[in-house]
Amino acid sequence: MLCVGLVDVETGTVCRGVELLPLRKKIFSGWYNRVAFRRLTDIDKDKRQELYTELLKIRKEQQGKPYEKNNVELVLSALDFQEEYLSFLRNTKEDLSSLFCSELVALVYKKMGLLETDKLSNEFTPDDFSSKNDSKLKLKMGKLAKEEYVELKFDLYEDGTGTMERQS
Repeated sequence: MLCVGLVDVETGTVCRGVELLPLRKKIFSGWYNRVAFRRLTDIDKDKRQELYTELLKIRKEQQGKPYEKNNVELVLSALDFQEEYLSFLRNTKEDLSSLFCSELVALVYKKMGLLETDKLSNEFTPDDFSSKNDSKLKLKMGKLAKEEYVELKFDLYEDGTGTMERQS
């Protein structure tokens, strides 16, 4: 998960990059009031454990990498031109020295052996992982369930206390 000024669970440091955060704190950081997630389904228990072990290894490898520094790379990831004469508008190399959110997800899925693609990790956007694009997202195993949404309504008072209401 990428964060801005939140404390990493494992290191106890504040970051602006790849870190492990409690989802509740990320949601309440003020960036989101609606969160979507998709569950990976149709994976047996042993394979799921193997994937989890690999995920932890990848997290260690990527931990502390900064949020994407190359704005051109971010913009090019959003441009999905299929025409060959526009190929100069695609990312042509994978720079993993800094990462944006969907680039990290694609990298993790590829390293875990879930994603069947030659597409560079920095060519993925959040929309690529949407259920509306399932026909384009080729998984080698399992499948992603339809999005589930958690909407939060919260009111903060002047003294810093507040109330939260979960709507799902």
